[in-house]
Amino acid sequence: MKKLYFDFDNGKVVDPRGITAPAYYAVLDEWSGIEELYVCFCDDKLEQNGSIWSDSILHKHCYEWVNYSLLMTTLKGYILYSIRDGIQPDFEEIFKGRFSYLKFWKSQT
Repeated sequence: MKKLYFDFDNGKVVDPRGITAPAYYAVLDEWSGIEELYVCFCDDKLEQNGSIWSDSILHKHCYEWVNYSLLMTTLKGYILYSIRDGIQPDFEEIFKGRFSYLKFWKSQT
């Protein structure tokens, strides 16, 4: 399985900017299909606001990804583009202790 980090800009999936932790990452299967989606949270915000707050944000993200097909369409195009470009750094390890990624969507297949 491969991790693919990405951000959004004006409704389209774009490369991570590298200055901060990327907002999302997708876990891809061996055929470059999307298995899971994760969103980034600051650890301090998670501790400050608690699990009820984070659960509501995760439900909001899941709702958007399921109901707004443009998001998934642009992500699939980005996956095809990024596979040709090579490997990304593991941002989860770089920002460990400051940012956490929480799963909000899993493939039904």
